Amino acid sequence: MSVDPLFRGTVELLITGAIICPVAEPEKFDYLSDSVSIDKVQHYLAQIGRGLACTRDGNGYYAVVLDLDDKGARARIRNEFERITGQWEPLIRWLRMSRQVAADKHPMAFNDTVSEGDWLKTIEASSALQEELEIICLKMQIKKAQDARQRLRALFEKLQKDGFLKSKGPSGALFSATGRWSLLRDQMEFVTQQEGIIAANNAAEAEQQQEPVSYTHLRAHETVLDL
Repeated sequence: MSVDPLFRGTVELLITGAIICPVAEPEKFDYLSDSVSIDKVQHYLAQIGRGLACTRDGNGYYAVVLDLDDKGARARIRNEFERITGQWEPLIRWLRMSRQVAADKHPMAFNDTVSEGDWLKTIEASSALQEELEIICLKMQIKKAQDARQRLRALFEKLQKDGFLKSKGPSGALFSATGRWSLLRDQMEFVTQQEGIIAANNAAEAEQQQEPVSYTHLRAHETVLDL
C-alpha cells in the first residue's frame, strides 16, 4: 500500500524538529489545516511518543514529546532546551536591532519581508549598529566576515539555514520571516512564566523564614516584556 507523499513529507519534517508554517512549507501547512489530515498525522506521531503542537499565533506546527515521565525523554528535552536557550542571546539582539531597521519600529515577526539592502543601508549609517552586528556574528560563531556587508550576508545565510528566514524572489536579497520567530516568542514567554512561578514560591518561602531573596532572571524575561 502506497503512502501519501505529502503525509510522509510532513511527518518526516516534524520528526526532525522543523516547524511547518505558511512561509517555509505552505503545502504542508495547508495539509495540516485539513481536519482529516491532521488527525492522521497526530495518530502516527502518538505511536512514536510524539504530539503535534501549534504556536499561539497559529502560524506554525511542530512536534512535541508526549511521555514526560520517561527519564530518557526528560533528559533529551532538558538538553535540547539548554541548547536552544543558549542560542537566544544573539537572536534577542537581532530582534532588538530589527526594531531600528523596520519602518514601523516593530521587531521582526512572522511573514515580515526582510530586505538585506535595507538592513545594510541602516547598519552602514550607524557605528553602533555595526558594532552590534559584529557582536551578534561572534555569538553565532560567524568569524570570517570582515566588514558589515560580509557579516550581514553571512548572518542572513545562517538565519536561513536555521529556518528563521525563507528566501523570497529571485534576487536572493529578500526574505520572509518564518513561524520559527513565533515559536521563539512562545518559548521565551514560557520561560518567563516559569520564572515568575518559581520567584513567587521563593519569595513566599523567604518571607516565612524572614530571609532576603535574590533571583537571576533570564534575559528572555526582559525581552518578552519589551517585544
